[in-house]
Amino acid sequence: MYNYGTAGFRYNSKIILEIANKIAVGCVQLLVDNKKYNNFLAIMITASHNPEADNGVKIVDKNGNMLNNEDEKKLENIVNNLDNHLELLQKIKPNVKIVIGRDTRNSGQSISDELARGFHLVSSPDILDLGYVTTPQLHFYASTCGDLENNSYLNKLKENKISNLLVDCAGGVGGIVAGDLKLNAINLPFNNNLNEGCGSDFVLTNNCPPKGYKLKEGEFGCSLDGDADRLIFWYQNKTGFHVLDGDAQMVLWAMFLKTKFPEVVAITTPYCNGNTVKFLESNDIKVILKPTGIKNLHEEAIQHNVAVYFENNGHGTGHWPEITLKNGKKLVVNSMIGDGIYNIYTTLQILGEMGMTMEECDIMYEKLPVRQWKIPKDKLPDLEVEGVECKLIKPLWLKQLLDDNLEKYGGRVFLRKSGTEPIIRVYAESANINELYNSLKFSL
Repeated sequence: MYNYGTAGFRYNSKIILEIANKIAVGCVQLLVDNKKYNNFLAIMITASHNPEADNGVKIVDKNGNMLNNEDEKKLENIVNNLDNHLELLQKIKPNVKIVIGRDTRNSGQSISDELARGFHLVSSPDILDLGYVTTPQLHFYASTCGDLENNSYLNKLKENKISNLLVDCAGGVGGIVAGDLKLNAINLPFNNNLNEGCGSDFVLTNNCPPKGYKLKEGEFGCSLDGDADRLIFWYQNKTGFHVLDGDAQMVLWAMFLKTKFPEVVAITTPYCNGNTVKFLESNDIKVILKPTGIKNLHEEAIQHNVAVYFENNGHGTGHWPEITLKNGKKLVVNSMIGDGIYNIYTTLQILGEMGMTMEECDIMYEKLPVRQWKIPKDKLPDLEVEGVECKLIKPLWLKQLLDDNLEKYGGRVFLRKSGTEPIIRVYAESANINELYNSLKFSL
């Protein structure tokens, strides 16, 4: 059973290669069944922050949006039951336009070729191969239906110069865009493997600079992930190494917007630190929790006039009426779905407008200590949870274990099955985090 998760189909690249033609057939069936797509879809080949050996396929519509849940299930069903669709589509052979982009993984070109083979099998396709692009670029070009003459994506950023900022590109496609923008990029994947020893997930998880880079006191920078839709900032001072994650960016953006607009909404997931939520609410900023997955946050955000949404991992963005800054320039933002490179500019513009340093941003409030770890999926029985905050219902022995520990140490714990890996993610936050972590780690 192949599942279309929060980031599309994502597996070891060999599996993606095996099902690529089936995915193409499924896309054609979606276009035949639903005229709203106007015979157009875009495809991003990436596994984001995952290791080099993985890859994935994510589908985007003509508005630059991800598929809705209903169409995700339809596509998933077709891929798992191909024979019922293949014969019918071969008779129809519809005309379709497909835009394909990929990150820098070695498997990307082969998967792109196999997708193209699948499209030619059941349709008359006009395929535009973008080659190496970031995921946000793919979303942008999807919204222009593949109009490569539209250069507004980078032009808005080229008007703003950035210096003295180190940009860790995770050894990925973000390095190409960073080069175009003349950013101070450091591309240091450990052993030349994408995301290994570098990138947003590595730095955030390990709370250290990219491997092979010696950070000096007073230096600051940021890290993208492999497809450049996530961003975290970091800096070094006398007390050590510090990370500004998605929570920190969400707070900064929301606090700035609150100086411009009476009502600001911040949308996030259960991974958001409890003290982040309290701080925003204490500043009259409404906080809405949604299930993990940037699509869920985006769908909520567009219901509000002024909104910021971020996952803790650094994936997020916002939208608001146009803002002119004190220097006469416009505040840039890519409101489509979350863009690591755009967010470099947005965050630095806001810091400059508020007269703040990264360190001052970091100490606006104090977070609860957090520990996150992974458990192999087969080590625990199927989990039954309820609500956005993933409150555990079953198994009862595990629920009792969590309840006993929280009563003893305080805080919050939840478990969630990964949408992209065969693991269960554990999140714990508490003022007594070491005691809580050691107790749970020993028991699980």
